[in-house]
Amino acid sequence: EGIALFPDAVSTRAARHLRELIGVLGHAGQRALLCYCVQRSDVREVRPADEIDPVYGRTLREALDAGVEVTAYRAKLDPQTVALVERIPVVCP
Repeated sequence: EGIALFPDAVSTRAARHLRELIGVLGHAGQRALLCYCVQRSDVREVRPADEIDPVYGRTLREALDAGVEVTAYRAKLDPQTVALVERIPVVCP
């Protein structure tokens, strides 16, 4: 389908990290950014895996609403480097 879903298992830690990013926004002049690094060439968008971890999905939407910047990049890997080669959308229907 070309859709990467995150997380692949329930992740209380990932939801906690989102809440920490939301907290950063409370400090004057601070930005908060979440970047998904996708290591598959066939992926065209990233979505929260709501069926696997609905808490993470809700928290991601809260983070977006609060102003956390969320982006995703397709990455090309070789034994020496990781290169971010193309920005792809993060979709939260």
